[in-house]
Amino acid sequence: MDYTDIRAAASTVLTELNLKTGAVCHLGVLEGSFVHYLDKVGGAAMHSVPSHIGARLGAEETVTGQALLAQMSPEDVDGRYSLDRRGTTRDGANIVQIHHRLDLVRRRRGLAFSSAERCGLGISSVAAPVLGPHGVVAAISVAARKSMRLEAIGPIVADAARKTSARLYPEECWRHQAR
Repeated sequence: MDYTDIRAAASTVLTELNLKTGAVCHLGVLEGSFVHYLDKVGGAAMHSVPSHIGARLGAEETVTGQALLAQMSPEDVDGRYSLDRRGTTRDGANIVQIHHRLDLVRRRRGLAFSSAERCGLGISSVAAPVLGPHGVVAAISVAARKSMRLEAIGPIVADAARKTSARLYPEECWRHQAR
């Protein structure tokens, strides 16, 4: 699949987000029940977070994946996991537990959080979905090997996701602004 347009729309936004937060910034898309990382911008912190462009991880294991999955109906999530034939995840979660996690993300208006204390690698992260006219198309996340004030960074990440959406679908943003 060609993700050139999504990467182009997010490129400057990821760099600006890195400069604002000092965190490593990612762009990811959903492929089945996996997140495929399309871009990573990290500046001086680049190597502090062990991720890489092209990596594919179970969506439920990452804030990027959770932000993506939370934008879908429970039935669509079930379908993605049944197609990939994954009965449980790497951390042992079943589909009911995944839905519980996604409900928390939905209650936070699509923002997914993971604190350094919860992560075995000591990485804090926040992700927000990039929306298009037909639903979620990608997610943007920030991650740092330190504790971050996640609630304070969440709106910054959400704004970056909105900017990416506006660059990707400028005609849609114009219609929404006119309303």
